[in-house]
Amino acid sequence: MKMRKPFILLAAVLALMLSAPAYAAPGPAATPDPAVCPHHFEVSVVKEATCVDKGLLAYTCAKCGLTYTAETLPTGEHTYVETGRTVTCTEDGQISYTCTLCGSSYFDLVKAPGHVPDREEPECTAGVVCTVCGQTLIPAVGHDYQYQYDAQRDDTGAFISYGTWRCANCGQTLAATEGNAEFYYSLADDPADEEPADDEASPTDIPAEETDAPAPAPSGSRTGLWIGIAVAALAVIAAEAVVLTRSLKKKSDDR
Repeated sequence: MKMRKPFILLAAVLALMLSAPAYAAPGPAATPDPAVCPHHFEVSVVKEATCVDKGLLAYTCAKCGLTYTAETLPTGEHTYVETGRTVTCTEDGQISYTCTLCGSSYFDLVKAPGHVPDREEPECTAGVVCTVCGQTLIPAVGHDYQYQYDAQRDDTGAFISYGTWRCANCGQTLAATEGNAEFYYSLADDPADEEPADDEASPTDIPAEETDAPAPAPSGSRTGLWIGIAVAALAVIAAEAVVLTRSLKKKSDDR
């Protein structure tokens, strides 16, 4: 009986030592057993998948730190951009496309689509232009200036202003000058009643200030010119009469 008692005591001590880790509190570095952890995996992208290359994802448990990776299939979705074209507005051709990720390319055969005008009708200073190729489809029509007969005079009859030109197409207005108002429409004689002659065109596409028309001669100088011509003609007639009279008298005396 005395021999068994030390043996029992030793067995109790060994049992206590073997069971101690089960009762010890885990330290700060202890982690749950992966075999019994209710994993909560978070996913992160290691490598993005492309149109032809596989991707790689990482799965990490937020509780126990267990990590594993998995590949993803290529997306098969190319990112194509236009890299060349031979088609024009008026000629059939092709348009080439290339993937910016893998370099894969292809082309489409395209019919000529025709011009795309930027406006319906041409204007005075802007024609109709194709918005695709930039070709001028219809040239600008140019200004159609018409005199407005709005000259002004002071009490002495001298011009205060020579009136204005106005474009019949776009309404642009330019100030008239002495040369291009009086010369074309004889405003010095009768600005209210004078109408432009058929062969006297307005200065289309030429600003009124830049028209180099000679100023008309004053009406008084024209009258003096006609009087001078008449006097000269009368003098010639009188001289011829004197010569004829003398000739007749000489013949009479000879008889």
